[in-house]
Parts: sequence; structure tokens; C-alpha cells
Amino acid sequence: VDVWPDVWLPNQQGLVDKYVKGAGTVKLALNGYEAKQGYCVTQVTVDKYGIKDVADLANPDNAKIFDTNGDGKGEIWIGASGWQSTNIEKVRARDYGFADFFDLQVTDEAVAAASLDRAAKADKPWVGYCYGPHQNFARYKLAFLSEPKHDPAKFVMLQPSEDPQWFEKSKVSSAYADTTVHIAYAASLAQRQPELTAALDRITFNPDDISKWAYAIIVDKKPADDVAKEWIKAHPDEVAKWFGH
Repeated sequence: VDVWPDVWLPNQQGLVDKYVKGAGTVKLALNGYEAKQGYCVTQVTVDKYGIKDVADLANPDNAKIFDTNGDGKGEIWIGASGWQSTNIEKVRARDYGFADFFDLQVTDEAVAAASLDRAAKADKPWVGYCYGPHQNFARYKLAFLSEPKHDPAKFVMLQPSEDPQWFEKSKVSSAYADTTVHIAYAASLAQRQPELTAALDRITFNPDDISKWAYAIIVDKKPADDVAKEWIKAHPDEVAKWFGH
């Protein structure tokens, strides 16, 4: 793989430290775009049940609103297996005080998407980890739960690769830091195709556009090549800047 277009920071800072800052085998493109991550709920969760803040989840009565299987616990999707953010969410659930009231679901994203789809179509409550840009923001009425502002002193996270006692030693009770997404490319690519890597460094994306692309590809089943070509045709000036024209 020469190009990876989806490095999330701070989520994947450990990988950046290892391969960009350490080994020097990967470079991060200079430009990134803003993203957002946290907990999302369906709009009815806010309007009908008044769940607006992450603190509202640390209440057993509120948690039961999200109980769909009758076991007395709510269900919350915290990410897919293997995601570094999923480990962060395990710690946040504990430190925000709602872990005991919820089944912390770690499943493939497609499983969570199906659950959200059912809830949204039935006007039912749903809560889970979410990030944008994402096709779901172009598809459903979703709202982010408010959280305490990011505080580095309250966002101390170790990953399993760093310490076998990562869960016990981590402490996370604030929102994520400002999130940016970057293109990464193999350092050797700069020698092999310098004009390409110069373009990669100049590329910028609009998060709303990315949500719409994802919707077109994943929901409308449009070929990705067609979505890209249509966008390029409609934005010649932006593309020209990428290639230094």
C-alpha cells in the first residue's frame, strides 16, 4: 500500500509516532480536514426523552430507554474490534460512569448501522459511538451528546500495545481533542513519484462532501469511480490547485 487516505488523529497517534516519527517509513500529508467524534443519538432520543449530555447516560432509568432485549441494560455501540477508538470508548464508558448500566457492544460497523437504521425508521432511541464525516449524517437525523470539553489531564490513554495494564492505567473523562484526518503515504513514494506526493500534500477535503460521497457509494451503491469523476468534473478549480496549476 502506497497511500492510505484516512489517518485519524488523535486516535491513531500511536501509529504515527511509530511509523512517521520513529521509523520514518511513512509520511503524513501536510493538509488535513476537520472531523468530529463522540456519542450520537437519534433525534427522537433528544426530543422525546431529553437525553442531551453524556452525563444523562450514567442513570439506570435513562439507560433502560435503550434496552431492546429486555435484560434491564441499555445497549450502546462503542466501535468495532481492532479500532484504537474502541479501547478509548471502553475507558470512557467506565470513567463517565455508565458502563454498569449498558451492554457495551463491540461489533462490526455494519451490525451497528443495521441497528441504527431500525431505530431511525421506527423513531426509537439509539446511542452509539459515531464519527463524521460519515454517510449516516446524510441519511438520518442524528445529534451529538454534549460532553465536558477536552482536557489533556482527563484524557490519558494507553493502548494494549503500550502496556498490558492499559485499561487500569488509562483515565478518560472528557471529549476527544480536536480531530483531524490526514492522507498518509509511503516515504519511498516521494522518491518514486514526487509530483504525486506534492499533490497529496496540497489536497484538502470538505467533510460534508465526504459524507455525501459515502452516502452515494454505500447507500445508493454508486461506483466510487463514478462518484469521484462527477465531483472532479464539478470542481475543476479545486482540483487544479491540488496539482499546482
